[in-house]
Amino acid sequence: MLSFLRRLFGGSAKGSGLLTPPAGRGDAAPLAGSSASPRQTTRARASTAVQAEPAVPDEKLLQDELRERLAASLRKLDDALMGEHRRSNDVVLLMRALRQDPIAGIRQLPVAAQRALALLHGEAPTKMLVDLLERDPAMAQALLRQVNSTYYNPSGTHILSLADAINRMGRVGVQSVVFEQSLTGMVSRPGGDLDAMAQQVWNHMVRTAPIARQLAPAFDVAPDEAFLLGLLHDVGKLVVFDRITELRGTQRRPLTVDRRDVSRALRLIHEPLGGLVVQQWGLESGIARAIGSHHREPVPAARDGLCEVIYVAERVDLAQNRKEAPDLEAIWSAGELTGDRAAVAEILGIVLSS
Repeated sequence: MLSFLRRLFGGSAKGSGLLTPPAGRGDAAPLAGSSASPRQTTRARASTAVQAEPAVPDEKLLQDELRERLAASLRKLDDALMGEHRRSNDVVLLMRALRQDPIAGIRQLPVAAQRALALLHGEAPTKMLVDLLERDPAMAQALLRQVNSTYYNPSGTHILSLADAINRMGRVGVQSVVFEQSLTGMVSRPGGDLDAMAQQVWNHMVRTAPIARQLAPAFDVAPDEAFLLGLLHDVGKLVVFDRITELRGTQRRPLTVDRRDVSRALRLIHEPLGGLVVQQWGLESGIARAIGSHHREPVPAARDGLCEVIYVAERVDLAQNRKEAPDLEAIWSAGELTGDRAAVAEILGIVLSS
């Protein structure tokens, strides 16, 4: 999958690997036979060496950071499981699977979704997107269903044209539909009680997305970007369930894994793992970074509206699911948030009454 994604999303400066800054006009070493002094030549060569050192793209730095955090979280998980003195053979198998290269194990999106994302990423003409979507009835229906929602179509005038739908929703909105349609069919069935856990995670992700979109203006975030973030923020948990499902297949039996161990694994590793997943799916670093730190533990050093909006949206959904009113004061204090609190309070009144 990784090699495919590299071909799919490569070709631009954003994903082209290391970049070498151009040398300055006066940094070249003297030509052979010139009258430059040894000191001048040495200084020129040193300057050229510094200039030629490649710069590391933000994507690579973020990937390295997420990998380091994932490794640290796995060590913490390993220590916690050992401390319980109840580690089963299947828990050992699961830990071994989780330690494998997270990128190599990312499940491939459906072919139609890959093609659609490639066209969206490359800013292809709308007609190309329409032609592709017309060959995938499920994706086309999902797009038309979304564009005729109250959010995109408050007037209620029914939109039947895929081209009109794309133009109305914009590319980020279409991208969200592609991911939602794809992930709906990719929720794993790890077996037993874990099936319900996996479904609960996906239901939470789907519910959080529209809340994040409503809250986006209070954090200076584009609404469709917030929706996409809400939809994907716990994707790292789905990867854990994927690993369990794969082991169930290779072992040809349900795994004997305590729900408490699975919950602990989900809690400890889903943030950095999720960031790595969406980064490999070609999403920008801002989305990957927000997913990788959306619990804000610790609070990010720099202000991040994406991280803040999903932090609030997730807690609002969890409170609603418990039939409780969200405690905005506690949420704001725990997350050390910087968004417009008054606007959030006003928006939440609308969300909670719907």
